[in-house]
Amino acid sequence: MKSGSNIFCERIIYGSILVLLVIITVVMSYAYIHSAQMSKSLRTENETLTTDAHALTEKLARSNAIIEDLTKSFPGLSPETVDEFRRRGLSDPQNDIIADLGSHEELMPFRGIFGARPSFYPDVRMYVLNSRWAYASFNDGSRLGQTLLEYTVSERGVITWRVIDKAVFESR
Repeated sequence: MKSGSNIFCERIIYGSILVLLVIITVVMSYAYIHSAQMSKSLRTENETLTTDAHALTEKLARSNAIIEDLTKSFPGLSPETVDEFRRRGLSDPQNDIIADLGSHEELMPFRGIFGARPSFYPDVRMYVLNSRWAYASFNDGSRLGQTLLEYTVSERGVITWRVIDKAVFESR
C-alpha cells in the first residue's frame, strides 16, 4: 500500500508531465500553424514573382522583336549611297560604318563603373538605317541602352558622329 505522501508525489509528477505535454502540444500546434501560414505566403509570393517574371520576359521579347522589325524595315544604304561612300574611300560602307561606330566609346552617354568599359553590341544590335542615321545598343554590365546617331562620311572617307537621342536603363 502506498503512503499518502507517495500518492501526492506521483500525482505531482503525473500532473507535471501532463502540463508539459500540453505545453509541448500548444507550442508544436502554433509552430505548425505559423509554418503553414508562412508556407502559403511564400507560395503566393513565389507565384506572383513567377507571373511577373514571365510577363517581363514576354514584354522584353516583344520589345526586341519590335526593335528587330523596325531596324530591318529600314532600307539601309541604297546602291547609289554605297557607290558614293566607296568613291569616298569606304571599301565596305555598311560594315565600315558599323566598325567605326564600335570604336567610338566617347559616344556612350556614361562612363563605365567599377572598371567596366561601356561598349556597343557589335554585329548584333548595330544598324545602318540609311545614308545619315545609325542605331546601336550598348551596355557596361550594369546599365544598358539604345542610341540613335547621325553620321557623315567626308570626301576622304572619315566618318563623324553625333548622338541624336539615347535611352539608358539600369540592369537588374
